[in-house]
Amino acid sequence: MSWILFAMETQVFSRRALTHMIMSGVFQRFPRLQLVLTETSAAWSVAALATMDDFHRRMCVGRIGEISVPGSVVLSDRPSDYARTNVWFGASFPSRSEIDARYDIGIDRILWGSDYPHNESTFPHTTAGLQLAFHGLARAEVAAMVGGNAAKLYGFDLEALNPIADRIGPEVATVAQPLSSVPEGVTSPAFFRP
Repeated sequence: MSWILFAMETQVFSRRALTHMIMSGVFQRFPRLQLVLTETSAAWSVAALATMDDFHRRMCVGRIGEISVPGSVVLSDRPSDYARTNVWFGASFPSRSEIDARYDIGIDRILWGSDYPHNESTFPHTTAGLQLAFHGLARAEVAAMVGGNAAKLYGFDLEALNPIADRIGPEVATVAQPLSSVPEGVTSPAFFRP
């Protein structure tokens, strides 16, 4: 049974960087530094940042419960503000409910991924996974989350990449359509999560 504990705790440890980097003041000291969290999904960040903002409010008055907080360690901005400028969320095989939280997460902060070549990847049903997560959304929002945000973050030349995407990528009209049925043999959690 240790394997299930490992699987559960892996999520905790992969998400700790968000709290550590923000609450320790790293982004306050290094405002141009960018953190990309991958293979952790993204929806969890909404509650995590709300908790950090709550702690920040309490720090501003000098106390978190019994702990006295010196003013010198209080961040100048709310933790959620640092996330909006310095943190990106690599949402591997996102579920529709995760994409429905896009405004709370920040559309400009979500980086779609298929998690290829892992077993939980949407491959070879990536188009179906995209349909499931993104159908019916505004084209500009989908374009940002499935490639535009990554291009901006990493400085990709979209003009040079567009011919490749046109040749191998799924068509926008296809992704815009709801998924009619889950393909047989899928292993990605994207097809089973709410």
